[in-house]
Amino acid sequence: MEFTLPNNAELPPVSAERLAEFGKSHALTPRVMLALDHALNEHLQNVVDHSMAKKASLRLQVVGREVHVLIVDDGRDFDPLGAAEPDLVGD
Repeated sequence: MEFTLPNNAELPPVSAERLAEFGKSHALTPRVMLALDHALNEHLQNVVDHSMAKKASLRLQVVGREVHVLIVDDGRDFDPLGAAEPDLVGD
């Protein structure tokens, strides 16, 4: 499954129908589908919230017993070494 997503926080990042169709066509278990749905939505929401991307593409592929996911966007890069230290103390 491969498609391009608009960067629009108002739209759900992954169509539930398309994801269900992908899972059914590859006989993925409900447990795998739930994990895949959560992971995809989290990653794609990060694209929307943080990368300033204008578009993103998602590719899913089943290889043996693995689901391979490729998400590519045209947004700014994330440098974990350049990120601010988290405030672990709190108020």
